[in-house]
Amino acid sequence: MGADCGTIRANMQIDDEKMGTDYVALAAALGALGEPTRLRLLALLMTFNEPLCVCELSSGLGLPDYQTSRHLAALRRAGLVAYSRQGLWAYYRPTDNPHVRFLRNVLCTDSEDVARMQSRLQQRVAGRCVVGPACAAAEKERGQISPLAATCGSRK
Repeated sequence: MGADCGTIRANMQIDDEKMGTDYVALAAALGALGEPTRLRLLALLMTFNEPLCVCELSSGLGLPDYQTSRHLAALRRAGLVAYSRQGLWAYYRPTDNPHVRFLRNVLCTDSEDVARMQSRLQQRVAGRCVVGPACAAAEKERGQISPLAATCGSRK
């Protein structure tokens, strides 16, 4: 027989009132997490505990931007991640919902993903992403080419 949910929640410091019995939200979260890449993505976001852009997350996972975006969209629909725009970049972070708080206690980040992400974050300037598909579009608008733009995946 399984452990008592109240005991598990108490041991993991999860508030019963906030977790509740919202089976629709839980089903959405579990559905979104049914893909291993999404678990890796959420683990990376929780490990670095700062907003990360799509191209940074793609580098961390070793995946193309379009795949990372698709997985982030599924996590966002389930309420597990949120994003904010800064210029042409979208920065993602885990939400503070009870399911994410629970997952912080059980997800482990792959050491290779962490190493790739740490390497990628060293390219930031003033704490912001400056490499990726958005840099080419920004430079095209301004009619400029920066030294970092040579590393953009979308530049021709």
